[in-house]
Amino acid sequence: LYPNAEYYEEGATRIDALNVDGDAAAFTFEDADGTILRVPLPAPLAPDEQTTLQVAFTVTVPRRSDRFGYDEGVMSLGHWYPMLAVYDDEGWNLDPYVALGDAFYSDVANFTVHLTVPEDVVVATTGVQVEQMLHRPPRKTVTYVSGATRDFALALSQEYEMVRTQIEDTTVTSYYLPGHEQGGQRALDVATDALEVYNERFGRYPYTELDIAESSFTVMGSPGGMEFAGIVFISSDFYEPGSLYAIESDVVVAHEVAHQWWYGVVGNNQVDEPWLDEAFATYATIVYFQDQQDPAATEMAYWSQAVLPYQFVRMMGMDGPLQSSLLDYSDDLITYQSLVYGKGALFLARLRELLGDEAFFAVLQHHYEAHKYELLEPDAFRQSLEETTGNAEALALYDAIVVRGEPIEGMAELEVLAGLDGLLEGRFSPKEMESMMALAKQLGGFLDGEVAPEDLGELLGLMGVFLGGELAPGELDDITGLLEQLPGLLDGEASPEELDDALQLLQEMLEGL
Repeated sequence: LYPNAEYYEEGATRIDALNVDGDAAAFTFEDADGTILRVPLPAPLAPDEQTTLQVAFTVTVPRRSDRFGYDEGVMSLGHWYPMLAVYDDEGWNLDPYVALGDAFYSDVANFTVHLTVPEDVVVATTGVQVEQMLHRPPRKTVTYVSGATRDFALALSQEYEMVRTQIEDTTVTSYYLPGHEQGGQRALDVATDALEVYNERFGRYPYTELDIAESSFTVMGSPGGMEFAGIVFISSDFYEPGSLYAIESDVVVAHEVAHQWWYGVVGNNQVDEPWLDEAFATYATIVYFQDQQDPAATEMAYWSQAVLPYQFVRMMGMDGPLQSSLLDYSDDLITYQSLVYGKGALFLARLRELLGDEAFFAVLQHHYEAHKYELLEPDAFRQSLEETTGNAEALALYDAIVVRGEPIEGMAELEVLAGLDGLLEGRFSPKEMESMMALAKQLGGFLDGEVAPEDLGELLGLMGVFLGGELAPGELDDITGLLEQLPGLLDGEASPEELDDALQLLQEMLEGL
């Protein structure tokens, strides 16, 4: 019962009644928050037998910007209903809900949802509409059904406008708020292009609808996207014309659409093995850029999503195995994203270099077809790699990067920042390190499209000299001071002119070395 998590504050799920096979049943809560509901059965349930649980419940939706909440005219309903815990070889999976990442793990199910709302409410949802009945006063009851989906999510608003298109058997719809027509159209264009790329590269999208819904969703306070079966939530910040975040919208939309393959159709334990969906969705985003966008945009996406995040966390001495739990990272979002997303995507890029395009995408297609609607075992991708290629070098690479956590070697792009090795020798204070990490994040994100690739490459090369020990203490203090100011500037607290001045000053200081 995720709404009961302390994280959601005033959010709640109240159980009003619970029956097992028609008879009232007792139940208990297994944790202090009331997120884990245990229902004893009258008798053990043998394999292939079934029982029916009827749960009457009332949900309180909090006023907050999140995957579950109401804000800015949009009600976002993710994980809003009692979800059956997964039972696997570890028993019942009862991991706690945490703010970092996506602390969810669910089997697929068939859903039938009857939704009664005011007549003017527009609904984006998992599944397809099969019936609508009008009532008085002006209300409507809409029935939706879905087959074999990992969850059932909705986004509702009286202000939604929409634009849609058809890609073969799939209707793609973009829901957006007034004034965001350009962003809504862009989200639709990217989603449809990504759908076509992923259909060809990974395997066919199996559902007849895909919705892209603008919402107030944030990731630990920052704009982002959130995947659900057949629908994704995208933060309103990415729709704002002229916003610094708007230049990131293509990356976010392509990433969340990729999750329809990696998490949606091919499921995994997002707590114990988050890399099995996040690394694949991140690399799929890069594949989308390679196939659909120009080389400059592709280079920026690759560097911002993979190279920069991984290289910086590696130089901080925080490298590690991809096969790690979400709970291992506590609330360290930077390290989590740098390894699970960044290093994971680079591992797949390195694997592609090793195998070549034909064999690499054959592995992904086999992996997708072999595990449709299933939940992956931790070593499932290694098995797909072995079954498809039998390549000993590829298997050794998997064991080194995924299992043992060795650094990724042999990629030219990782040598660009080789001058930063001084970080590993403890040359910088924690405050200086924090400044550098903040700069890396901002360069990797907000500056997409603001700095030409060749200029960014030159700047990063000069930074290698800067950190390689060729500065006097006074020069180091000057540049560190400027770096400490940049995160605030780049978060929208400065005018474009002030931002340009700060970046120009940094480049001039570096060019003067």
